[in-house]
Amino acid sequence: MREEILSLEEAYQAAYLWLDAFGAPPTSISEPADGVVELRSDALLARVRWSDVPVSQAAVLALLRAAESEAQTLVLFAPSGFTPGARALAETQNVALYRLTPSGAAEPVTKYASSLQPEDLPEPFSEDEGDAEGWEPAPVLLAPEPEPEPEPEPEPEPEPVFVPLDAPADDEPRYCPGCGTPAGRDAAYCVRCGTRLPELEPSPASEAPTPPAAAGPYLRCRTCGSTDVELVRPDG
Repeated sequence: MREEILSLEEAYQAAYLWLDAFGAPPTSISEPADGVVELRSDALLARVRWSDVPVSQAAVLALLRAAESEAQTLVLFAPSGFTPGARALAETQNVALYRLTPSGAAEPVTKYASSLQPEDLPEPFSEDEGDAEGWEPAPVLLAPEPEPEPEPEPEPEPEPVFVPLDAPADDEPRYCPGCGTPAGRDAAYCVRCGTRLPELEPSPASEAPTPPAAAGPYLRCRTCGSTDVELVRPDG
């Protein structure tokens, strides 16, 4: 035996069969919210709202907001029926409300729904099976979730390069003192005339002698600490 209320999948199947018999097979199917399946065609917008209690007027308002134009026919299916507030709002806004019975039949709830009944109603569901025999519903197409963008990898910090103070520049020219032929940095003799090449001169910083440490007591300015002072006698 069938259950007292259709599941969301069964309600969606019953609504699809009703729309197909009405001559408006859905061209777009989506699931805009939990427990809601939306079926769109060129001139009709239908929703299936599943709930274990009567559907309130909030579902009718949501259907009105989803309409693309005032000329669209608006249909709302619900296996659990509708509250009095939902029926009253649907009557004033020309929204067709249908209660889906356990056998899959669509019972009109509003006057506007009674005027939209198809000439050939779809066959009811089997008493033992929940689905219409020999019919597979169109899949509900959900928008794919966007893939998260990969985080950029941090660029490695450049390693510091230490250059000795007395090292000459790599592009510093070096020539033979005898014939003027260019020579490499590590060459000891000229490749043309055989003259011994002078050694590379160290940088001035490496040639500066280290001043000897001052021995014994010395004069120093008490204010700035400078040793560049002059001894002045009182008599001039």
